[in-house]
Formats: sequence, structure tokens, C-alpha cells
Amino acid sequence: MGDVQSTRASARRILGRQRIAALSERSNAHGWVFFLCHLAATVLSGLVLWVASGSWLFFPALLLHGVVIVHWFAPMHECAHYTAFRSRRLNKMVGRFAALVLILPFHFFEREHNAHHRYTNDPERDPESLFRCETFAGYLYYATSIPYFLATLDWMIRHPFGRFNAAERQFLPANEERLVQREALLMWVVYLAVIGGSIWLGSWGALIYWFVPRLVGEPVMRLIRITEHVGRPRVSDMLANTRTVEAILPLRLLAWNMCFHIEHHAIPSVPFYRLPELHAELKHHAADVCSGYVAAHSKIISGTIFRPD
Repeated sequence: MGDVQSTRASARRILGRQRIAALSERSNAHGWVFFLCHLAATVLSGLVLWVASGSWLFFPALLLHGVVIVHWFAPMHECAHYTAFRSRRLNKMVGRFAALVLILPFHFFEREHNAHHRYTNDPERDPESLFRCETFAGYLYYATSIPYFLATLDWMIRHPFGRFNAAERQFLPANEERLVQREALLMWVVYLAVIGGSIWLGSWGALIYWFVPRLVGEPVMRLIRITEHVGRPRVSDMLANTRTVEAILPLRLLAWNMCFHIEHHAIPSVPFYRLPELHAELKHHAADVCSGYVAAHSKIISGTIFRPD
């Protein structure tokens, strides 16, 4: 695969440097609005779960709350690009908060995600490559979230001891290993404090309103992640190796517009709130734009998993 600079050059030819610069302007105000709305949505879905307790509506409410919780990935992802806010400090603060909610190390994710953008859809160098989903068994297994949680458990055990595998060392500089180790230790301190506080108070609140919904909602996030690159060609052109999904408004807002994934990969400097504008300008140059997640998964299953040899 070639270098991503070819795609950047292609986007500049389509839009022009001045237009890209205008689209790339960041805003603290937009970041705060989306962050506070996401926080309010989390509180509201938690209240729905509380009201539904003791009735058959508890399980749909649990899934709803879980979907809102796992979408804290959206602000964390945006903060890892330092595009959620104009302030670098705010990006780090909000990113680390969202990472704690998700049980995902922020700095480690930032380095891993940088490699994903540099080597998108390269099964050997993209640490987020989902090429195993191109078989029906692999697709179903990944959708269960089992491999995701096994990987989470793996790093939670290794990182506090400063142990990193060969794949991680491909994108994590040696001089940052100690930083990631400290990050993992601090996360354990927070989680052990939550567990200890819950036991001391005799409360199931953290389990019912955070941990269990976090587990229940994750398959939805895995299905969304599948649509981004699975089935797209393994080339360096971001307009070809990525898929955009024109999602319904609630999902689009909950995902901080990240369903416009071609646009995000083509020009990662553009913040989330300008992605709809960028989509309108790049849509006719994009190779794969789907009208909704059902259409995207239908295309993946019919065109990739069940593709004749």
C-alpha cells in the first residue's frame, strides 16, 4: 500500500487548500455543546433504565443506555485527533474522561489510532484492521464483542507491568511505554476505587448503570466499526478504502458525525461538526456511500462474506 499523502493531495485538488483550512477551524463552543448533550443523553437514558426497573422494559432500556455509553467512543476519538475543542488541554481532559467511561487507555488509543490512519485497511500494519470479518464466522464472532473484550482484558493485565507485545511496539514509541504503563495503573486505581466504594456503600449502581450496559451496548459499536472499512479494497486511497454511512440523525449526533467516515479519513483535521459540509463536497468523489447501517451490512455480507471465489 502507498502513503496516505496521495489521498491528502487528491482532497486538496478537489477542495483547495483554502477551503480545507476553513473547514479545519476548531471550536470550543461546538465541543462543549456536543459534550454536554452527550452527558445529558447518558443521564437521561440512565433515568429511563431506572424507571423501567422491575418491568419487561428493563432490557430494552438497558440496551438503550448501553448504546449511549459505548458512544462515548465518539468524543474520545475526536479528542484523540485534538479536533473536538480548540484547546489542547480540553481535548486531553474530555478524552481521558471518555476513556475512563469506556475502559480504554486514551494515550495508547491515540498512538494506535494514528497508525490506523496512516495504514488504513492494511492487514499487516493497521492495528485496527478487521480483515478477519471478511468471513461469515469472523463477522459473527467480532460482532459478539468477545474478541474486543478479550483484547481489553489482555492489555489491562499487561500494561500495568510495562509489558507490550510486538504489534503494540510497531506504533508505540519506546520512550512512551512508561507513560502508557502509568496510564494503565491510574485507570486501575480509579476502577478499584469504584469497586471499593460500591462494596462499602453496598451499592449495585456502578454495575447496573455503567458496567453491565457498557457490556450490553458494545456489540452495537462493533457493528458500526465493521461498516467503516470491511469489504473496501486494501489501497492507500481513503476515498476508496473507507465507507461512509448516511445514518439517521439521532445516531449521527450520538456518533459525533463519525458515520461520515470517508470524509474523516480523507481530511482528519476537519472537526466533527464540519463533517456534514465536507460530506456534501466529497460525496460524489467517494467510492462507497450507504444509506443507513442495514444497507451497509447487507452490502458487506452479500459482496464480501458470501462473495464467490
